[in-house]
Amino acid sequence: MTTARDFSLQGGIIVLPDRLIAGGTLTISGGKITALAGPGAGREGAGRVHRGITVDVSGRYVCPGFIDLHVHGGGGHGFDWQQPWHEWEQVARFHARHGVTGLLATVPVPHGAWHLLHEFRQEVAGKSWEGSTIFGLHLEGPYLSPARRGCWHESSLRLPRPDDCRALLEAAGPFLKIITLAPELPGAIECISLLAAAGVVVAMGHTEATYDQAVRAARAGVRRVTHLYNAMQGLHHREPGAAGAALDLDGVTAEIICDGVHVHPAAMRLALRTKGVDGLNLVTDASPLAGAPDPGIEVPFGQFPVKIVDGVCRAPDGSLAGSLLTIDRAVANAVRLLDIPVWEAVRMASLVPARSIGIAQHKGSLEEGKDADIAILDSDFKVEATFIGGRLIYVNPGAKERYKMLY
Repeated sequence: MTTARDFSLQGGIIVLPDRLIAGGTLTISGGKITALAGPGAGREGAGRVHRGITVDVSGRYVCPGFIDLHVHGGGGHGFDWQQPWHEWEQVARFHARHGVTGLLATVPVPHGAWHLLHEFRQEVAGKSWEGSTIFGLHLEGPYLSPARRGCWHESSLRLPRPDDCRALLEAAGPFLKIITLAPELPGAIECISLLAAAGVVVAMGHTEATYDQAVRAARAGVRRVTHLYNAMQGLHHREPGAAGAALDLDGVTAEIICDGVHVHPAAMRLALRTKGVDGLNLVTDASPLAGAPDPGIEVPFGQFPVKIVDGVCRAPDGSLAGSLLTIDRAVANAVRLLDIPVWEAVRMASLVPARSIGIAQHKGSLEEGKDADIAILDSDFKVEATFIGGRLIYVNPGAKERYKMLY
């Protein structure tokens, strides 16, 4: 890992939340973005001249670092309570190579195993290493519908209880960022209110909820939908279900897995038209097999072994089990499949998730004063370099000469 340096990225296509600036210059000092200059940049950086290290990134997209709020693993490694903490670091390293500067480790939590959450706070949360920053946890379980449980054994599921949720909050502290639950379960509404009041982002997912139940959950404090369309009832004109509620309700952000497998492009375009860019959040739901060096291996995921079958990660029963997606590919797919400008696709993978978990004042966009979390992409949307807080975390081997002054 390099140390934070003062430098400028010059000549690139700077991706702002609402437009592109071709031939712009981004200046970084003390780990922060200190100036932005170029045609159409407005007042940012006006009249400032950087006299230090300059890196020519002409023809490349200079993007805010991507933030993935739903990640199970990658590179053959997984977020698993049974694995040593260095395995978690390997997942973070893998996703940094794909432009992710921050993520949430997405796991279930065994009932009563609050010591695991204490250990996470001490060993992982917010740690600086040569990989994405793990901001905290996205708990996907155990409060899920048995009918939509995915890779979890039914015996591991529980009904949500206020006492359990209070213990969960005490053990995880501020590092419990998102929890996914099925809002139709007995006790769910009370727990949604309790968790939301504590500042946790509550998402509905792995659910059999009807439209009315989903609306009631949103009134109680649900603000996200986990992998829209997946692990919930299909949209029906007489019973729209949780998916219909997600499309209909303002103030509810929907995750979307943009790999062309989990959701048909037409359904994604429908979601974009109804939710708008700020209502959709690109996530990967990446399994440990995403980018695994040996795609023929079988690895544990949740409580089942999974393997790649015809280019898709599947559980033993043939159902989808996470994805093989990386966030840079999700952005590329969104541009292609949804026919949207680059800045919109990038926004759904940076500013939208930053706002969702309340960190947009420091992260999620390239603005003066924000953290210098940056992903440099080539014209094919492949990551060339990743910076976190102005530190060069990853550089593609073929581009090392370009960034040599930052080592």
